[in-house]
Amino acid sequence: MFITHCGQNSLSEASRAGIPVLGIPLFADQLYNAVLAEHKGMGLHVDVNTLNGPGGEEVLAAQLEKVGQQIYTQIFVKFIQIFVKFEIHKFWIIKTTK
Repeated sequence: MFITHCGQNSLSEASRAGIPVLGIPLFADQLYNAVLAEHKGMGLHVDVNTLNGPGGEEVLAAQLEKVGQQIYTQIFVKFIQIFVKFEIHKFWIIKTTK
């Protein structure tokens, strides 16, 4: 599991490695990325203000437990297959354009 602010690079690396994420977005595109990652089944996100309030530890513990479930591993198998295909195509496109 990868606890991240959900910047674009972080999500790209997590999806390439097949690691589910727990997003804690702070600003800019991070909230959009966190919501999209959750929608696509890459993990969950938590509002940072919820963690700062009373019961924040319980909220974090509950989300960590959910992200650790097996369903995310199954979803990431599909993401890895997509990335491997993309990397192979990208290699050949770069090689043939040089």
